[in-house]
Amino acid sequence: MSSALDKALLAMTIEEEDTPFDLPNLPQYSSCQNNSISLIGRILNPDCQKISNLIREMPRKWQKYDRVRGIALSSERFQFIFKHEHDLVEVYEKGVHSSNDWTIAMERWMEKPPPDYLNFVHIWVRIRNIPVNHYTAEAIEALGDLVGHVDEVAFDPSKPQSNDYVRVKILFDVSKPLSKTKVVNLPSGGQAIISYEYERIHKRCFHCQRLTHEQTSCPFKIRSLQNNQNQRRPLERVIKDSDPLFGVLDERQVGINPSTGRPKIANEVLEGMRLYLLSSSGSERIIREHRVKSSLADIGNDLRAQKSYLSLETPPKVTFDVDKGKGHVFGFDKVSSQPSGHHDNKLMASAIQVGRNFSENSAAHFFSEGSAHNFNGDPMLGMELSSVNSAKSGEAGSSGLSIATKTGKPRGRPPRNKRLSNEAPLKINQSSNTNTTVKRKAEEEPKRDSTMKRKLNEAVPMEGLPKDQ
Repeated sequence: MSSALDKALLAMTIEEEDTPFDLPNLPQYSSCQNNSISLIGRILNPDCQKISNLIREMPRKWQKYDRVRGIALSSERFQFIFKHEHDLVEVYEKGVHSSNDWTIAMERWMEKPPPDYLNFVHIWVRIRNIPVNHYTAEAIEALGDLVGHVDEVAFDPSKPQSNDYVRVKILFDVSKPLSKTKVVNLPSGGQAIISYEYERIHKRCFHCQRLTHEQTSCPFKIRSLQNNQNQRRPLERVIKDSDPLFGVLDERQVGINPSTGRPKIANEVLEGMRLYLLSSSGSERIIREHRVKSSLADIGNDLRAQKSYLSLETPPKVTFDVDKGKGHVFGFDKVSSQPSGHHDNKLMASAIQVGRNFSENSAAHFFSEGSAHNFNGDPMLGMELSSVNSAKSGEAGSSGLSIATKTGKPRGRPPRNKRLSNEAPLKINQSSNTNTTVKRKAEEEPKRDSTMKRKLNEAVPMEGLPKDQ
């Protein structure tokens, strides 16, 4: 018995076989129809952003409320499903959005997204200090390419321009820093410093200018502090000795463009050149090598031709609406230029003004009702203050506090003891069936003399009116 049990245990394995599960290819198992009018996004700074807060606050910011539904896909990714297509287009065309003052990346839903999905955001950039001799759409596009791929240029040379900047819409890689300035060498000699401002971008790292973390947790700052003696590694060659393009292209013509951070020649174009050269030999090979060299020489310094034919980038659109998609520019890193003395004086003046307003309005606001139920701590205090409401505004009451009340005409009512003495006895109308009480007539009430009206703010003793002098 024991031997049979041992054999059965040995035949068993600790790990069960993991057989993949085939999800049924049926309409009820697919949500592609609902996803077609949705936006997929991810937060860029998980330390300062929470998916739960984002799901609640974004419909309110968009003013959609019950027309959009948020779903938390993971700790960093989310989805917003809209009821109407026009609401989705309105939100998407506003440009970059933010949560807790940090940027979020959003794109329209794709059934099979590319590898770089949600790694780019569309940002409108203001370009300043453009040289006066280079105010053209082509020059503006080239200057905008220094910070990101330009999709649209808002420039109309036929109309007057009141702003000291030109706006371009770029596709920005969120893994790269936001450049504030760029030094440009001019063809006529000299240099120009071009400045950039990013619309609808709130916060960033003040050390490396990236959107993915704060300055206190900047990995580049920590790395520089830990090791300040890092040696630069030699750049790896793109064209090696065994490459068919060796000797045809120069190493300076390939690789990454240091200005834009994108490849100078796309990998697809390089592979096409290699296949073009490998499919020939002898004299035909030499002719084809000459054609490749001449084609690159014809493009020369034409940046737009290099982007279209070598980098395979779509040319940007040019719009005459210079304020299209315009947003605010936030500057959290700006420091006040006022001297410290002026700033202190301003704070002191504000504090004095606040004290004056408090002294003038605090009593009226605090004792406006004069009832005991307004005082949570001491109900007797409310009863005491309510007995001095007849005091003059600004005059100390019985509690020693200054009471502010409404001023008006005093009542002409005599004191209580005088009223009791002057009241006429009630007349009782006796009848055979019932006894009824008859009200006093107006004629039976004694006429009030002017001396019966107590003067304003005069105390009335309990024994009667003061004697005439």
